[in-house]
Amino acid sequence: MRRPTVFVLCCLLAGCAADTAPPSDPPPGASDPTSIDAPTGTEVPGQAPSSSEAEERLARAALATTAAGTARTTFSATLAGLPGHAEPVTLTGTGEADFATGRLRSLIDLSAALERRSPEVDPSWETISVDEVVYLRAPMLTELFEIATPWVRIDPSSELLGAAGGLQSLAGSDSGAPLAMLAGVEPGSARDLGPAAVAGTAGRHLQASVDLVAAVEAVAADQPEPQRRALERFVEKLGARRLSVDAFLDGDDRIRGLVYEHALPAAAGGGSQRVELGYADFGARVSIDPPPSSLVTDLAGALGPGTGLGTGSPSG
Repeated sequence: MRRPTVFVLCCLLAGCAADTAPPSDPPPGASDPTSIDAPTGTEVPGQAPSSSEAEERLARAALATTAAGTARTTFSATLAGLPGHAEPVTLTGTGEADFATGRLRSLIDLSAALERRSPEVDPSWETISVDEVVYLRAPMLTELFEIATPWVRIDPSSELLGAAGGLQSLAGSDSGAPLAMLAGVEPGSARDLGPAAVAGTAGRHLQASVDLVAAVEAVAADQPEPQRRALERFVEKLGARRLSVDAFLDGDDRIRGLVYEHALPAAAGGGSQRVELGYADFGARVSIDPPPSSLVTDLAGALGPGTGLGTGSPSG
């Protein structure tokens, strides 16, 4: 595998994410705790909830979801216009989120993006985010650059986060920021699209336009600094001011599915990405800790000045 291929892939994945399927597919589900069926009918005329009611319900749902403390996540990301691929490529993965601490873990399968992958190449891409530091286990990357440890570390101040398009927001792996962006729902834009079967029970399908700049401002007003910075990185990576977001709520008015689509930056090859996130097992016990320091190398230090991606020293 050539070096440019890896970094193009990194940039595209960083377009989110976190952490998508074609529009006709439902949001993701593993053993299908998050499976969602779109509504088959329409609301009775004159009985549809108002936009303000839908907006309030969305706000309550985001709070109820994070108030659960933890969740397990599923995601898919469909990238159209990926260099070297005539057809869209769909990447899938799973993860865990601790909303109280902001810690996240995700595991992505890159097989679909690697057409000529050798059977010896491990296509997994695992990230752990703790206190704004990202730990990445990517066998392709460590083998290519002959890094001795299975994990690399990317500090929030590292130029690598910008140069690689924001490795903290790999496709579908950032499951916290998408919930936070609902703080920017534009007044009058929210709609209740009616019933939807969520995780086998009756739920609702809501849709709204989100002003991402307003979301950052709202989060800055009432959330700790790390949450604000995480949302800022998420918004910067998206490269958009507004998004249309579909939210699927369960019977307890918690968010079980989020769907949004955005263009990828030209620096990452252009194209677009559709992201679908699923949330399940609220309150589950999760273990999200950094890998032992003996298994971690500082990525900037390992790559060195010759890559044009900054310098640093191995972590100790």
